[in-house]
Amino acid sequence: MIVSSETGESEWTFYKFDDFQSVNHLFEARDATVWVDLGGTGPTAGRKRRFLNGKWETVDCPHNTAGPPAQTQDGSIWFGSKGGVVRFEGVGWTFIGPENGLERAVPNQNYVFADQDGNLWVSHVLGGASRFDGAD
Repeated sequence: MIVSSETGESEWTFYKFDDFQSVNHLFEARDATVWVDLGGTGPTAGRKRRFLNGKWETVDCPHNTAGPPAQTQDGSIWFGSKGGVVRFEGVGWTFIGPENGLERAVPNQNYVFADQDGNLWVSHVLGGASRFDGAD
């Protein structure tokens, strides 16, 4: 579909993802990669796609996630998850939960937000929030 405006014509492109009913979230990382969090259950739960160099790539996350992702200053992409959060550092996923010091992470979904100072915030559905400063 072509849309005309005072600045010229623009075109919409539709992307359909196999085996999924919905796109839950869209997110653009600082490297201009567009992430799509896809709906699904069973073996498709946690599946993500990213648009990189003009094509879609499937990135399987081993955990069911919720809410839009956040990116911290080190470039990591974070998703809230059941019982904690998951972190993508370019090649693989790391789960962080109560056993890693994330207090109050519960079996319900946790949501994430990155602030301008580089801290990752995690909201907890049973009340409260946690802050991770990312320092090693």
